[in-house]
Amino acid sequence: MNTLHKHTKKPLIISLFIVAALVLASVGYVVYAKQTDKWPFASTETTTSTDESDSTNDATNTPDSDTTNTNDSTYESDKNSDTPTDQDTPTTSNGKKTVNVSIASADLIGDSIEVRANTDSVIEGTGTCSATLKRNNGSAETKTSEAFVNATSTQCRPITFDRLGATSWNVTVEYSSPTSTGTSSLEGKA
Repeated sequence: MNTLHKHTKKPLIISLFIVAALVLASVGYVVYAKQTDKWPFASTETTTSTDESDSTNDATNTPDSDTTNTNDSTYESDKNSDTPTDQDTPTTSNGKKTVNVSIASADLIGDSIEVRANTDSVIEGTGTCSATLKRNNGSAETKTSEAFVNATSTQCRPITFDRLGATSWNVTVEYSSPTSTGTSSLEGKA
């Protein structure tokens, strides 16, 4: 009778071991994916090509192979957005689209000035943000951060400057990517 009871526990123990291994592997993958920004369900950058030589008649240019215009590398969601089109957006002398840059804050946090900015004119993960801080004590400093895609905008990673005794400051943020550029300024004080 004892041997019969041991045989019924063995499949249960094996099943529990397999389930535990699958859960552990899943948790490990999620941690790895989040820390290395390789999350498979989120797109971190969108690119569009304006060079006709880059376009092909391959349905892989669009996220849905049901799209009728396979030569257009623009996503359907981008076509239906309220974002101005290339024809509506002014361009610079170097051919880049001019975009609106918003400085969300240039606030004093502790003994540092933190600058946060974004542009909702484009959604792309290929740009950089340069912030120039001019303090009322005469000192100036420029720092750069990378831009990243948010759900509805392109955001600049926060840029932090030392206060260096300043009681007021002016910050100018310039966003630049291979296809877009824009600038904005904001004054702040302690």
